[in-house]
Amino acid sequence: MILTLAHPNSVAAGEVDDLHPAVKNVTEIDLGGGALRVNQRKNADGSYVIVIGKLCHAHTVHHLRDIMMTVTSISTTKKNG
Repeated sequence: MILTLAHPNSVAAGEVDDLHPAVKNVTEIDLGGGALRVNQRKNADGSYVIVIGKLCHAHTVHHLRDIMMTVTSISTTKKNG
């Protein structure tokens, strides 16, 4: 599953070794679990997808993007305002 970000973000370098350098202008994050694409932009009904978790660097060639997220929750909500 890929999360497409509305605005690019950066991810700091790995703390333990030099194998995971800082990554700038990240626009997509691998959430794992298959080919479904989650988009951060507003859905047709005005709702937004909220994904909460911890970012990390990809560990194997099986990951679809350089940056991954260990997801703790995914929900949909209406934007306030």
